Amino acid sequence: MTDTQLTIYYVVLLGLSFVVIPFGYIALCALMLFRRVHWYSYLANFFLFGTVGGWFLTFGLSPSPFAAAGIIFMLFTSPICLITSLFLQCRKDRNRFDSVAMLGGYAYSILLIIVFLS
Repeated sequence: MTDTQLTIYYVVLLGLSFVVIPFGYIALCALMLFRRVHWYSYLANFFLFGTVGGWFLTFGLSPSPFAAAGIIFMLFTSPICLITSLFLQCRKDRNRFDSVAMLGGYAYSILLIIVFLS
């Protein structure tokens, strides 16, 4: 890749992490507020959107020590996603938002296990 292509790549990743992901979370929170979803779903989606944005930020800063710190931080968020998914699974009156957040938390944890054990 040329330097121009890498610069565009980094700008896109940083734009995703600082603009698209936060606005996506805000839009989802507005929709969940309109549908009167339980607060566990907000918490689980916060960690899911935070980890996705964190990975975009980490790859956007990739040739720096900040990227290494970001990877360590993203590894430590996996148990938090797993715990919030377990809380959502224990709820009896789950809705679609709860189920998607729960499956996303499980998927993130399983994906990290597969990536780092292989």
